[in-house]
Amino acid sequence: MSIIRATIYLKSNSGSKPYRTCYFAISEYERLIKDYEQYQQQGEPQKGVYREDVSSNDEHAVLIEFTAIAEIRTNE
Repeated sequence: MSIIRATIYLKSNSGSKPYRTCYFAISEYERLIKDYEQYQQQGEPQKGVYREDVSSNDEHAVLIEFTAIAEIRTNE
């Protein structure tokens, strides 16, 4: 299974700041991006929970509040 490394950047007064790097299966990353783009266009959903395939801690899900997100970047 292929994994995508995505870094989530938060909005701040001095520009975007890296918040967390996550490792998602392609299908989960595509779901995240679809939800984020829908939020940007329609204001909904305001948040979502996404499952990480690889995690640096014991939790394998990340809650993302789209209102705080400046951008999502991948290493591709």
